[in-house]
Amino acid sequence: MPYPWECRDCRWLNPEDSKWGEFYCEYNHYYVKAGSPSCRHFEKVSGAEAGCYLTTAMCEILNYDDDCITLNILRDFRDNYMKKNWECLPLLNDYDVVGPIICDRLKNDKRNVMIAHVMLTEFIIPAIDCIKNNYFDDAICIYKDMTIKLMEHYDLDTSNLACMKDTKFNKSRKTQIILR
Repeated sequence: MPYPWECRDCRWLNPEDSKWGEFYCEYNHYYVKAGSPSCRHFEKVSGAEAGCYLTTAMCEILNYDDDCITLNILRDFRDNYMKKNWECLPLLNDYDVVGPIICDRLKNDKRNVMIAHVMLTEFIIPAIDCIKNNYFDDAICIYKDMTIKLMEHYDLDTSNLACMKDTKFNKSRKTQIILR
């Protein structure tokens, strides 16, 4: 019987190695979905609960309340649109895996205030505007662009992300924001 934890929180899950929307388990030597129930070899990644780089940017760096309207709109969109749309599930799995890595790097970045401001003004606010106007696909594209820019900034491999695959959400905005 699996433990009540998910593979995304296990130290054996390799976020740099993914195929078909699944990530490589270095213990069992096969690919698993990030949200799968863990096996008996589960080893908790330290700080895995604090893996949301949006919350880190907004609350820890820019001093917004965790219950602010901005984060609540994004959470509502995630829970009531993305989680109910099967095409979005690979993107959510990607976020669950790379989110804690980006979060950790953002916290330790000496330019994290500038990066958080860029995230807010160039990505988060435009995504919220799209959500408010029911342009959900555009909001997802904006989120994807932000995630890719952050991964590139922190030298993380983006080639295996679901958002890099051929999906309806790959209408990139070609944002000219440079975080480096």
